[in-house]
Amino acid sequence: MSIFVDLKSKLDQAITGVNRYNPNNVETLESCIEAMVQENQYDKDILVTTLKLYQLNPDKF
Repeated sequence: MSIFVDLKSKLDQAITGVNRYNPNNVETLESCIEAMVQENQYDKDILVTTLKLYQLNPDKF
């Protein structure tokens, strides 16, 4: 399996329901985005969730 697929499966469990916009998930989301770019993959939900976290928590990022 690729790194992206592994990270995505972990994220799918971590970002369900209320935890979707938990700022503690940003590092994992960013790692997944890096793997996505390296492996030429795409996942809209990961990108939108990361951008929304940046928007909701401007003081932290």
